[in-house]
Amino acid sequence: MARAIGAAVRQWNPHASDGWQAEAPCPTLFGLAGSPMLEVWRGMGIARGGGGFADRRYEADGTLRSRQLPDALITDPAEAAAQAVRLVSEGGVETICVAWRYARRGEHLEAVARALQSA
Repeated sequence: MARAIGAAVRQWNPHASDGWQAEAPCPTLFGLAGSPMLEVWRGMGIARGGGGFADRRYEADGTLRSRQLPDALITDPAEAAAQAVRLVSEGGVETICVAWRYARRGEHLEAVARALQSA
């Protein structure tokens, strides 16, 4: 799947690469930090970045915990903010996602933004 995505980006912008070219700005593809897709894109020479979720729990191997498990989502805004800071400070995460669809999403976003600005 990662190769297909990379090929589609190349077709859309043949100059997509790790370097910046003024005549053809390079898109950056984001995938889950530490995932094999980032290595596939690296091998293809495509600009890439790692993303992380403030409001999802991770397994020990770095994969996201299944949403089918009752504790897969982080419902406390302060806990989500702390996780966002940890993910960024440990490296490899260049963008933070807040994906949970529920009424307190705004509280999560505000808490995460405040924590990252303070860190």
